[in-house]
Amino acid sequence: MFASYKTMLAFVLSVALVMVTLAVYCVKNFSALRWRVSSRSYKAKVLGQPASANAEFKHVEWDGWGWAGQDTTVYLVFDPKFALGGVQKP
Repeated sequence: MFASYKTMLAFVLSVALVMVTLAVYCVKNFSALRWRVSSRSYKAKVLGQPASANAEFKHVEWDGWGWAGQDTTVYLVFDPKFALGGVQKP
């Protein structure tokens, strides 16, 4: 298949470079990739919730991490009037 040892080595190194590049991209863009894969199910869960009597936003837990009392929880929130988008820091 390969004409010489050098061409085989070049092929193996180029495949390894592509694999490392893809791995770095996936690690850096994990949340975006995860959203592309699972957004439909999360959207369906949020939109499937009944309207709240006390005007709370529809929401589901998106992610969570932490350890030893430093827990973080991230929510996916449905804001039909985009009221949260206009919030500005003082």
